[in-house]
Amino acid sequence: RRLAERGEIAFATGVTFAAEPLVSRYARTRPRHADLARRAEELQAWLDTFPAVYVRVDGIPGPRTSAAYRTVPGAYLPGDPRATASPSPRRRPA
Repeated sequence: RRLAERGEIAFATGVTFAAEPLVSRYARTRPRHADLARRAEELQAWLDTFPAVYVRVDGIPGPRTSAAYRTVPGAYLPGDPRATASPSPRRRPA
């Protein structure tokens, strides 16, 4: 902040964001659109760089990719039915 106040650096203006999230949506089959399949492959390759995360880079953002994604940022892929499933209530011991 101080550097910007002194005019030593400038922040970019007119920043735009992607219309779609960069994370693949959950799907049990390979996306037909080449860009979506490439995005899924890139996600899988990225996930595979983390210790104890093993994902086959096949372009299918399915259950295994979503589970691996959950271990890294802590959430399932968008559209994964497990993300919306409510956890079963725990019973207290009597």
